[in-house]
Amino acid sequence: MNDQQANIFKAFIAALTQLNDPLPPQVQQQLKTIAQTGEISRLSGVVQQHEPLAIAYKQARNWLVEHSNQQRKGLDFLPDATWEKENPDNTEIDNASGDISDLPSLPEVLQTIKKRLDKETLEQNISYLLDTDNSVQSAKHFLYPDIPMM
Repeated sequence: MNDQQANIFKAFIAALTQLNDPLPPQVQQQLKTIAQTGEISRLSGVVQQHEPLAIAYKQARNWLVEHSNQQRKGLDFLPDATWEKENPDNTEIDNASGDISDLPSLPEVLQTIKKRLDKETLEQNISYLLDTDNSVQSAKHFLYPDIPMM
C-alpha cells in the first residue's frame, strides 16, 4: 500500500466514524467488491455516491493534507481567511443535518487512526472494514472498541 492509498483509507475510516446511519446497500456492496479486488484507489469514487459520506470524506482528506503539509514544513499552518473577511455575506449553506453531538471530533478521530494504524496494520484491516454488512459500525468499533456492535 502506497502513501496515497493509506491516506485514502485513513480518510475513509474517519468519514465512516462521522456518520450515524449505515451506508446504502449498493454502496456497501461496492465496498465489499473493493475488499475482494484490493483496488483501494476506487474508494474515492464509491464515497461520492453517498452525500453524507462524501462530505465527511472530503473534510478528512483536507485535514490529512493540511496536517501532513504542516508536518513536512515544520511550520504552524495558519488558514487564510482573506476571502471570508472580504465577503461577509457568504450565502453558502452546508448541506449536513442530524445530531452529531455524540460523535468524536474529526481531529480526534484522525489522531486515533494515526496512533492505532500504521501502514501494515491498515493493510491487515482493509477487508475487515470494507467486507462487512455495516462499515460505519465496524469502523467505529475498530477505532473505539468500547462502542458496542449493534
